Amino acid sequence: MPYRVPNDYPKFERVIKTLNQEKPDFIVHVGDFKSGSSLCSTEYFERMHAYFETFEPPLIYTPGDNEWTDCNRKAPGEYDPLERLDVLRKMFYGSDKSFGKKKMLKKLRKNQLRRSKKMQNKGGTSRKRDAQCAAAVSDAARDHYSPLGPSDAVPTAPVSVAVALADKIDTLTGFWAIDEKPTGSKDPFALRRAALGVTRLIVSNSVRAPLAEVFAKGYAGNDGADLLAFFHDRLKVFLKDQGIRHDVIDACLAMPGNDDLTLLVKRAEALNATLATEDGANLVAGFKRAANILSQAEAKDGVEYSYGADVKFAETDEERSLFAALDAAETRIAPAMAKEDFAAAMAAMAGLRAPVDAFFTAVQINTDNQIVRRNRLNLLSRIRTLCLSVADLTKLDG
Repeated sequence: MPYRVPNDYPKFERVIKTLNQEKPDFIVHVGDFKSGSSLCSTEYFERMHAYFETFEPPLIYTPGDNEWTDCNRKAPGEYDPLERLDVLRKMFYGSDKSFGKKKMLKKLRKNQLRRSKKMQNKGGTSRKRDAQCAAAVSDAARDHYSPLGPSDAVPTAPVSVAVALADKIDTLTGFWAIDEKPTGSKDPFALRRAALGVTRLIVSNSVRAPLAEVFAKGYAGNDGADLLAFFHDRLKVFLKDQGIRHDVIDACLAMPGNDDLTLLVKRAEALNATLATEDGANLVAGFKRAANILSQAEAKDGVEYSYGADVKFAETDEERSLFAALDAAETRIAPAMAKEDFAAAMAAMAGLRAPVDAFFTAVQINTDNQIVRRNRLNLLSRIRTLCLSVADLTKLDG
């Protein structure tokens, strides 16, 4: 970057401004500061040289193929690639210091080389530890782009996972900070792939990372809420490929902690498994029936029925059985949710299916006795509240 000139000049200037505010120790530009079809002129090289000097931190530049090997094409000007490479060398590599207002040497000083050699001569445990660290670092360098696609292997070594996550999240928060996001089918910087890569790294390695907090530590000005929504869209694609319906994911996204992708997937998998059972599917129907009756009554009466039902006003065995079932489910669901044991919580919720069905079969909610009617509506409120504590079942289809 800039790639599509002159349109990308303002974007590149925003990148420079953002990086100058972030004040990293140094910056590496990995080349391709033009497209393969844009002009390879010396004047353009001089402009980029001037841009590089406006960075506050030191900047190291490594040329891409677009700056020389592609210059023999007609659109870039039919230059001799080796002649363009020679111009790059003279213009960008004539000094042993970096670009940027704060300079750094490109090469190690002699005393640094001596110190490095001295460190290499250490023996015993230190050398073994250094070898282990070197292996972890080299693996991380090899894997930091992974996973590149939906079928690519996901790194599992801790250092590799940390570096791969940092690389992708840094890229994403940076592009969100300059408001450069994918639109429609266009995604020139492969940001969707980067977000899917982060998702797979987190989920496959059970990483617990609240992304809202992570994004807040990224580049200043990035819209963390919008970036999280972008991740949720990528997560839907990821889970759909695993057979989890979009409405199941929506039911889990509506719950607190939806920026913790590991927690979110765990909840979605448990809900998906519950809905695959007869009790789970029928309970959702019972929940929706209870919620609909409540909504209509609350709209008609102008009150919210959430003040607690009392078993002493129960007139039928089915009512009393539902009171007992709700009491038992509450004692199981609350501790299960506290331990993030969603499978146990949803199993307890699904266990309400039989008493809920029996209640609706035997009991008339809108009875003429207003005390009994209010008590029954408050009992339905307990069903609604308890089920919604596990997942937002209102988001489910059907």
